[in-house]
Amino acid sequence: MPYSPALFAAIAALAVAISATADDVAPADPFWSLVHDQAVLDDLKLTATQQAEWRAALDPIDLACFKLQNKTPAEAKPALAKLLVEAKAQLGKLLKPQQAQRLDQIVVRAQGPAALLRDDLAAKLKLTDKQRSDIRQAVSEAREGREKLQRDLRAAKIETAAAEKQLTKLGETERDTINAVLINDQKQKLSLHLARD
Repeated sequence: MPYSPALFAAIAALAVAISATADDVAPADPFWSLVHDQAVLDDLKLTATQQAEWRAALDPIDLACFKLQNKTPAEAKPALAKLLVEAKAQLGKLLKPQQAQRLDQIVVRAQGPAALLRDDLAAKLKLTDKQRSDIRQAVSEAREGREKLQRDLRAAKIETAAAEKQLTKLGETERDTINAVLINDQKQKLSLHLARD
């Protein structure tokens, strides 16, 4: 059964609302949105059989998620987390190793610098506690800056062009700070986990 755009939009909105309630700077998991994105599916080069199995695996999970839309974030979060684990397991079985690697690269790219706060990626890069702390600080400061820009834009306290410049500057500062924290070996390993454009 093909999913409707309205169903996907409701599920995505629920996932964003739940992730937005988190107070820490842990990266939101874009997996759910990405596995529904046709451009990502095209990039994975799924076979016709894989595409059919992909839909068959996702449809019941999509419906289960849809039932969570009227729940509070506190009520929905555990169920959504469980469904996300189920989706990752089911879809992971359908992918060839190269496709699974590519999907992980796309997830890391979508998470941006905050991906370095993931335990699995931090372990692969062998980040020290000090590095993780410094990265957490840089990500937190950038997130706070972006949130302030959004508030200022909504309140018409800043012009769009000026906000875009500040947003670019925030991203550059975040990237430069993180690059200064990483050693060359870690930068090389990180490049293997980033999606090509």
